[in-house]
Amino acid sequence: MKGSHIPIRRCIGCRVQRPASEMIRLKARDETVVVVNKKDRIPGRGCYVCPEDKCIVAALEKGRLSRALRRTIAMIPPREAILSGQEHKEVTG
Repeated sequence: MKGSHIPIRRCIGCRVQRPASEMIRLKARDETVVVVNKKDRIPGRGCYVCPEDKCIVAALEKGRLSRALRRTIAMIPPREAILSGQEHKEVTG
């Protein structure tokens, strides 16, 4: 009898593999990075980061996020927004 499949993803900050359910998914929408809730199934290129401050700091430096998402990123959410899981919305006006 087979067990259920648990998707494993690699953190772009620390490069450690963990179950996807324990990580924060980041997604590129045009030139903006958004934090994806666990219930949302937004298709397209995304990456994962551990929910730890040191991993998020490492992911935001040295262009790792742009490289992982394979595009130039103009707007990146603040570290606190990523940790809390809030979606970053572009401010207009």
